Amino acid sequence: MFQAIANSPSRWLNPDKNPCLRAAIRPIIYDQFCAGRNAAEIHKTSQIIKSLGFSGVVLCYGKEVQPDADSQCYGYDGKTATIDTEIQQWRDGNLKTLAMIGEGDWLGVK
Repeated sequence: MFQAIANSPSRWLNPDKNPCLRAAIRPIIYDQFCAGRNAAEIHKTSQIIKSLGFSGVVLCYGKEVQPDADSQCYGYDGKTATIDTEIQQWRDGNLKTLAMIGEGDWLGVK
């Protein structure tokens, strides 16, 4: 079922194109694994976690690609890029995540 929703060409079944479906799916699935989609959301989530008594949070930026024999990489969206481009994006994402680290927080590197 999730595969059909995640890759649906239908405007009604694709959460990226259907705001009502996205509003239902995001709190059930996405929010369980991600602190947010931008610095403001991540800061808010970190503050909530710290208000529960934790001394810090672990922030981790992850990027997944599938390389082939010709050093082309295929992302989750099916688009291709060179391995150097993917590494640069991974580096930049980790540096942006590092900038969000506060006192007592950790950076998880994947």
